[in-house]
Amino acid sequence: MKILFLITEDWAFISHRLHLAEYSINKGHEIAVLCNIKDGFDEINSKEIKIYSWPISRSSKNIYFEYLSIKKVVETLREFSPDIIHAVGLKPVIYSFLASIFTRSQNRVLALGGLGFVFSSNSWKAFLLRPFINLAYKISFAYGNTVLILQNIDDVNLLNSKKIIDKNKIRIIRGAGVEIDKFLPKKENKNTIKILFPGRILWDKGIKEFIETARSVKKNYRNVVFIIAGE
Repeated sequence: MKILFLITEDWAFISHRLHLAEYSINKGHEIAVLCNIKDGFDEINSKEIKIYSWPISRSSKNIYFEYLSIKKVVETLREFSPDIIHAVGLKPVIYSFLASIFTRSQNRVLALGGLGFVFSSNSWKAFLLRPFINLAYKISFAYGNTVLILQNIDDVNLLNSKKIIDKNKIRIIRGAGVEIDKFLPKKENKNTIKILFPGRILWDKGIKEFIETARSVKKNYRNVVFIIAGE
């Protein structure tokens, strides 16, 4: 079986999906990834994974640039001819659908770590984009043999309430997992309690709530240290 991963960044593939690719290879499947290549080429290539470079930007709204991104997906599907597409993130999910129309690639496993600022923000920008994203998701999820992976029940309930996807197509996997052989708890320090937020430093990733919690806790507990680590 041939499986193609669609994900915007090589580092995200390495941190969140490389273990799935390695598992699939060990099962005898042929794996390829379409992503934006920065520093991860050698690591991915060393795993016997075929790499297609994808000129995509998560934040770009340039119509011509997005056309080129979709065109690259179509070309990759035609060249690699996967049995299953595993698309991760908003643009890969929608663009895999658009490209599938031209290549008749029916089998897709879609994954959203969250629904993003379009659903969580009250800004005018999110308000204007939300109807278009709703429609794009609804059409994309309905196409072909599609399964959507979500990580929390709130996202499931939101999509169901808006009738964006048939609930039978949803699977919940609570996170991408942790390498427990690599990340181990150390001996407890009873004098100081450290609370770590590891992740991208973005307001819609929970930084606001983390800061508010830190302010509240530190009013009464001075031995608690709050740490933010991320890009």
